[in-house]
Amino acid sequence: MSCHALGTKGTRELPESLRNFDSRQKAWERRLKSGQAGGNMISTLIQLGQQRTLKMFADWTDRIAAGELPSALRRPQGIERNVVITQWDWADPKAW
Repeated sequence: MSCHALGTKGTRELPESLRNFDSRQKAWERRLKSGQAGGNMISTLIQLGQQRTLKMFADWTDRIAAGELPSALRRPQGIERNVVITQWDWADPKAW
């Protein structure tokens, strides 16, 4: 949750290469082990409760694939509409 924004395409869908596992839980586990941060992601997963969290991620993916959408958030009102946030990447694609 500190590196990836939940709800983005990368967290809603499993790539084609991960769709041939026995279960979505196993696909999520493999996904989280991938890349340079895989060890950190699995470590965090274990701290959260590995099986419970994998089940939650698999359920999320299945519900989104079935067409479920999150409820709409309340739009900003009053002075909070004046806030402007500028965000940019300051590293390169291989750094975090």
